[in-house]
Amino acid sequence: MIKNSHKKKLQKEFRSSHGLIFEVGGPFRWDEDFTHFRVGTVTGIWAAYDNSYVLLAIINEKPGNGNFTDLLEWFERSCKRDGYSLKIIEIVNEKFMIHLINRRGFKKTSENSVEKIFSHNTNQKNDRGPGKDGSPRSQTSR
Repeated sequence: MIKNSHKKKLQKEFRSSHGLIFEVGGPFRWDEDFTHFRVGTVTGIWAAYDNSYVLLAIINEKPGNGNFTDLLEWFERSCKRDGYSLKIIEIVNEKFMIHLINRRGFKKTSENSVEKIFSHNTNQKNDRGPGKDGSPRSQTSR
C-alpha cells in the first residue's frame, strides 16, 4: 500500500504536447494584478479573478507551430486542478474568437470575451502563487 505522503511524488509530471514550460514574468506595469507569461513562442498577460484564470493579451510570434495549443494545455490543466474556468477577454480578432468557439470549446460571454468552464469547487481557495512547476495558480482572491 502507498502512503498518502508518497502518492504526490508518484504522480506523473505534466508535459504539454511540445514539452514547453510555462514561464512566469513580472507584473504588468499598468495593472499589477496581471502577470506576464511565455510558453514557447506565445507570450501575454494573465490574472486570477473570481475562480477564473483570465487571459487579457496573447501574442503568438509563430502561428501554426502548436505553441498556442501548449498554452491552452497549461491553463486547462491549472483550471482543472484548481476548479477554475478559463476566460479570454478583450478579443479584437474576430477570426480568433470564432476559432476559440468552434474548435477549442469556449462559449461567448460578451461581445469580445469567451469562457471555457471545467469543474468548479466553490469551497476551494488557492492563493499560493504559481504552481510548483510554474503553471498558473491563483495569486489573489477578489
